[in-house]
Amino acid sequence: MARASIRQRLERVLRIAAWGTAAWLGWIAIDIIVLKLQIATGHAASGSWHHLFVDERTKRLNPALFSAIGLRDLFMSAWVVGAPLLVVAASLWTRYRDDARLVACYVLPSLLLLTFYWPPQGPAVDTGHVFATFPAVFACAWLCAREPRHTVVAAAVLATAHIGFWRMVLDTRFVNWTLPS
Repeated sequence: MARASIRQRLERVLRIAAWGTAAWLGWIAIDIIVLKLQIATGHAASGSWHHLFVDERTKRLNPALFSAIGLRDLFMSAWVVGAPLLVVAASLWTRYRDDARLVACYVLPSLLLLTFYWPPQGPAVDTGHVFATFPAVFACAWLCAREPRHTVVAAAVLATAHIGFWRMVLDTRFVNWTLPS
């Protein structure tokens, strides 16, 4: 978001992508080389990406994004991770335009990942993966903290998200059970 030439922006994006990839893959090197651990696919072999219209049946049923179960899981996951803070943060656009643009840079990839990533065991079991898909919540909370009234509204939104979290975790409908062979 910083003002720079196209070449400088491209260099920055490539540098961030390279370091991000190295950091993401670094744990594999540590596990295999240093700790001498083996990597097992486990439940991740059932797929982690939402298909749009057709359910996928492997070891588990991975519902399509545009199915009743897929949309239910998406909206519940979005609520739980604090995506409604986007509305509160967006209301500050006119007063804090530069900060809101910075938040938008976090929001776009976070929303895409939240939408298309499917936690293999379901949101009730893979809640860590669900929360990891939306780091923009921190940027949204930071922007909401600029105004006292927005801070209170954001806190109320996050309190309801906490209620939604427990609703999701304790409801077996949010578990993606292993299918019988």
